[in-house]
Amino acid sequence: MTKDCQDSDPMVRGLALRSLSSLGLESTIEYLLPVLHKGLRDSSAYVRRNAVMAVLKLYQLRPELVKDVDDGDVDFVDRLYNMIQDRDTTVTSACLMVLTEVMMEEGGIAINDKLVMHLLNRIREFTEWGQCIVLDLCAKYRPKTKEETFAIMNILDGELKVANSAVVLGTTKCFLRYADTLPDLKVSIYLRLKQPILTLMTGANRELRYSLLKHIHVMVMRCPGIFDAEFKQFYCHYNEPMHVKFVKLKILPELTNEENVHELVAELSEYVADVNQEMAKAALDAFGRIAVKIPAGADGIINQLLDFINMEIDYVRSGVVCVIKDLLRKYPDRAADVLPALPRCLRKIEDPIGRAAVIFMLGEYAREMRQTPYLLENLIENYDNE
Repeated sequence: MTKDCQDSDPMVRGLALRSLSSLGLESTIEYLLPVLHKGLRDSSAYVRRNAVMAVLKLYQLRPELVKDVDDGDVDFVDRLYNMIQDRDTTVTSACLMVLTEVMMEEGGIAINDKLVMHLLNRIREFTEWGQCIVLDLCAKYRPKTKEETFAIMNILDGELKVANSAVVLGTTKCFLRYADTLPDLKVSIYLRLKQPILTLMTGANRELRYSLLKHIHVMVMRCPGIFDAEFKQFYCHYNEPMHVKFVKLKILPELTNEENVHELVAELSEYVADVNQEMAKAALDAFGRIAVKIPAGADGIINQLLDFINMEIDYVRSGVVCVIKDLLRKYPDRAADVLPALPRCLRKIEDPIGRAAVIFMLGEYAREMRQTPYLLENLIENYDNE
């Protein structure tokens, strides 16, 4: 293998170096070091890239050799930093990945403005995998001035139009980080991210859709209102996996306003009778969050919840009384409409959490319900069985 590392064909040299470094034996290190030094200076980008990856394999075998052994005037780490400026972007990508791994104990690769701008100015030359590495590095960098932030974001703006979802999400991560440092432009930045993310949503597979929805959830929490007009795109579909539906049920209440509250409540009502108990409970929790957020729609929501109590489904009744219990703390004037339904709930509900919610309301509004002591008598007599 060491002989093949001297071959005139760069493909043979690269394959021989990769094979030698992949053996994973300490006994081969004495043969690997000389060819590794030479491979890092090779005229072929393929050989240089394999040499960079070999440094990582050497680090996994003997970490001290990578950071302490000199390669002429500089050690391996310094040489890899210098090779970030390599004319071939595949070599640069490999250097960034290896340095991130090797320098993990020191907090990762050292980042400065010159390094970031150098990489961003060449980002179109990288493969999509290389672009993701560069974007991850940029997300960790904190610009020192607003002008520098604007310069970085102007360069990254074109990456939002790339077809690759990983590149778009990596760019989104950078924009979200930088938006925190520009409160005056936060809404504008989030609006710029809105359309690329919605475009990806249209043709995304389940895994990607889940990731996009988690990004959207963060965005609507940090900047309410930006996705309100597209609330129908977050309705749950029957063929979607449950983890996607759960994220949508967290997003929908955040998109509610006085104009669409009735449409959203009607849509959520369809999910309450779902055969999946967790789905039904998540829909009921969404009712509660909407009622707290939009006081103008609270009366209609509480009336809708009272209608659900008549459903002959125990987990629905239990979920309803738990939500109503919390809503009465914000809207105590609606207690008069809720209390008449509690005796029946106490008889019908078997779920302990739901029963506890009913008992709480009976105790909280005992003065308004004279039969409360009689309702609780049976519970006290059967206390040991509860």
